[in-house]
Amino acid sequence: MFKLMLRRAAAHRPRRLVAGTLAVTVAAIMVTALLGVSLEIRSKIGRDLQAYGANILVLGRAAAGGGDLLSPVPEDYLREGDLGPLDALPASPLLYGVGRMGERPLALVGVRPERVRQVSPWWQVKGEWPSGDGALVGRNAAQVLAVKTGDRIDLQVGGQRRSLQVTGLLTTGGSEDDQVVLSLPLLQELSGRTGLVSLVQVSAAGDKEPADRVAAQLQGQVPGATVRLLAQTAHAEERVLGKVRFLLILVAAAAVVTALLCLLSTVTAGVLERGTEIGVLKALGAPDRFIAGLFRWEALAAAGSGGLLGWALGLALGQFISRTVFETPLGFHWVTLPGALGVSLAVALAAAWAPVRQAVQIQPATILRGE
Repeated sequence: MFKLMLRRAAAHRPRRLVAGTLAVTVAAIMVTALLGVSLEIRSKIGRDLQAYGANILVLGRAAAGGGDLLSPVPEDYLREGDLGPLDALPASPLLYGVGRMGERPLALVGVRPERVRQVSPWWQVKGEWPSGDGALVGRNAAQVLAVKTGDRIDLQVGGQRRSLQVTGLLTTGGSEDDQVVLSLPLLQELSGRTGLVSLVQVSAAGDKEPADRVAAQLQGQVPGATVRLLAQTAHAEERVLGKVRFLLILVAAAAVVTALLCLLSTVTAGVLERGTEIGVLKALGAPDRFIAGLFRWEALAAAGSGGLLGWALGLALGQFISRTVFETPLGFHWVTLPGALGVSLAVALAAAWAPVRQAVQIQPATILRGE
């Protein structure tokens, strides 16, 4: 009898069932898509924020103490051989020096191009990165020295002289525009600091864990080093991540509330339309749990079908959001299925609560008299 009445209700009132299913489907779509995106939001935003550069500095003794970056004391520097703990991170070792071109002093920096590109992707090189006896000249320095790509410059560092070819011009919008960039091994050789670096820039943009936690883990792993977190950058990254997650929660909550109101109106309208039917059932002795079960199961049927459909469509929407906003595909997460179904069932039960109470309070005598 119970199943027969459910089937008759679905057959004679398909619009109500479809309306309720669509309301739940919309909520399930948004919950699935936003849950999937939120599970990967740290890694995706972390990769994007790496474009803003380093947020951790690993400093040698001179750099950490605000001392002379050109100190002749080897203990004031970091040894490249001790930087193994940084190999798994985007990390760029730098060595600073000073040279002369004729009577003009030059600020020098030694880099490993493959590493600096990971940490400072905004560096714009017109030409080629330096290797061997090559030099990358900052935009401002090139104007002062009146050199261009392909020219040669006679560089003096300490007691050594070297003729270098300008392999390209560098534009960063920062202090590097006034510097001459050499390969790290070349500057180490010219300055007599073989195997030494002044500091290491690290970009831990939170793709796996917060930057402050990475900085704490690195502390003490590199002998003689002081690890400093660029707090302003790191905290800005965490604020961005927190705000994006809060926005996702708000959008999902809005979708759930909208679905709840739509399903509530649908179930309430069903109770009002079937008042006479409910009165007849109660007059024939149907208990309250039977009446309540009719409407609860109708709502749960809409929740089940809408939840599954919404989960499937939500996966597609999540992929679209990820590829459009982050330009990367979204991974598949099974947790989105129970998430979508759980929200759908909760919406159905919440929406049916008030109409069910209204249905069980119907007095058959009043309804059958037409009052």
